[in-house]
Amino acid sequence: MNEPDARETVADSLRAWRELPYRVEDIFLTTGAFSALNVALNAILDPEDEVIFISPPWFFYEAMILAANAIPVRVKMAANFDLDLGAIDAAITPRTRAIIVNSPNNPTGKIYPAQTLRSLGLLLEAAQRSPDGQFTSSQTNLTAR
Repeated sequence: MNEPDARETVADSLRAWRELPYRVEDIFLTTGAFSALNVALNAILDPEDEVIFISPPWFFYEAMILAANAIPVRVKMAANFDLDLGAIDAAITPRTRAIIVNSPNNPTGKIYPAQTLRSLGLLLEAAQRSPDGQFTSSQTNLTAR
């Protein structure tokens, strides 16, 4: 799947579409989301790093995080199946390296509203990076415009 010609075609297409200098080395093709998530987690995580995931989750998130020698951090969604931004903010620690959010959510089918995703983006932007590149929680309430 990750053939050089295919990667070059994708890089060419992205360069034309996004007008950004994508290189073949920037592209890694997989046969599906499971493989892509597994590759991504193993690429960015060190042992004992933390990954936040939303509960109820797709059943394999926790196992994938553990297989990458990282620590899964389960954050329950709100009663209406929306993201609980306060709980996500509270779960961010200096060891947080990623948060897994999928929409529509599997298994609930919830499609997160654009405002919720914008608010999540603001929350993550507000999380401060320390000099060693680790996230710390902003512990603030954010509202999307």
